[in-house]
Formats: sequence, C-alpha cells, structure tokens
Amino acid sequence: MQRGEAALERYETRSSRPLIGLAFAFLALYATQVLWLSAPGPVEVLLEAAQVLIWVVFLADFTYRILLAPRRLRYVVSHPLDVLTLLLPMFRPLRALRVFAAARILIDRSHHVSFGRVAAAIGVTAVFIMAVGALVVLDYERFADGASITTLGDAVWWSIVTLTSVGYGDTYPVTGQGRAAAIAMMAVGVSLLGAVTATFAAWFTERVRQPEEDAIAALTTEIRALRVELGELARDRDRDPRA
Repeated sequence: MQRGEAALERYETRSSRPLIGLAFAFLALYATQVLWLSAPGPVEVLLEAAQVLIWVVFLADFTYRILLAPRRLRYVVSHPLDVLTLLLPMFRPLRALRVFAAARILIDRSHHVSFGRVAAAIGVTAVFIMAVGALVVLDYERFADGASITTLGDAVWWSIVTLTSVGYGDTYPVTGQGRAAAIAMMAVGVSLLGAVTATFAAWFTERVRQPEEDAIAALTTEIRALRVELGELARDRDRDPRA
C-alpha cells in the first residue's frame, strides 16, 4: 500500500465514529425541522444553521480525503455520489439533499466501525436511509398540488417500497425536488445493496476458506516436523556408520 493510501485509510478509520455521530445528529435536526411546522422563527434559524455547519464538516472531510488520495482526480470520479450530495445542496431549493450527505457518511464509514454483527450494521443503515428518504420527500411534497405524499405515514411507506425496489406506484413524488430526492435515494440504496452484497460475499468466502487454510497450516506443521525428524535421523546415521 502506498504512503498516500495508508494515510487516507488511517484518516477514515479515525474519523469514522465522529462523522457517523454527526450523521445521526444531522438526521435529528432535519427531522425536527420537517415535523415541527409551528417552530418559532429563532428555533428555525438555529436548526438551519446547525445543519449547514454539519454539512460544512462533511464538505471539509471530503476535501481532505481528496488531498490525501494519491490520485485525486480518480478519487473524485470514483465518488460521484459524494460530489452530488455535497454540491447540489448549495442551491437553496435542493437544501434537503444535504441529508443524503449524512447517509453517504454512514454507508462509507460504517465498515470502519464494529457494530457487533454485520446484520446490526445493515439494519441500522437501512433504517437510517428509510428515515432520510421519508423526511426529504415529505418536506418537498407535503403541500404540492396533486401530491400523493402528504403525511409522515405516506412518506415512510414510499421510502420503504422505494429502497427495496418494489415500487407499487400508489405514492410517488410530483415535484422536481421530490423526484431529485428520489433519484438520490435510489442511488444511495444501490450503494447500500452493493455494500451488503460485498460484506456477505467476503463473510462467505472467509467461512469457506478458513477450514482449507487451517488444514494447510496443519499439514505444513506436520511436514516441518517430519523434516526435523528426518534431519535428526540423518545426523545419527552420519555419527554411527554401522547404522
């Protein structure tokens, strides 16, 4: 591993827990903003400012990772969702897409943090993505003309069927922002599915390979012991020509 790659790996490992914590904090702030419609003006401003601050931290994190990467342009090209979820929210109508930056942090960094079991990590990430999608689409669709997603229950249902690729079509976004959020959610969902597939493939391969490695190690030990024994017999024969 090159020095730059090693530095990037060390940084991602060290920063995983704080950034995942910020991702959940971002979700809590955004949920409060979306669901508390009667929040006083100062509280609304405080919630927005806190989200922007966390988003800036995400942006700084991605920028620093680019600087650490040995091939910076290749690193940016290989992380298109990071670029979109961080740059698009700079436009006011797409500010809710900032929450997908938090989702990407959780997916990208969760493999650096031990959740105890793989199933737990997958479950936490899936619930996080579903909550993100429900809040974002509700934020955009709730008061739109002809909207079919007007309550939190509708939004949660839509989020579940979208993330699982079922797509019944009974609820769907009608606004441009809502559809953009749906595209982002589907892209993140594909990333999650890829992470799940890769994790279980690695786990299955390890389970199959481990017995073979154990058998090879045992056979190697036996061969070494036999070589030592044969060497001792050869030395005894040399010392006693009559043998």
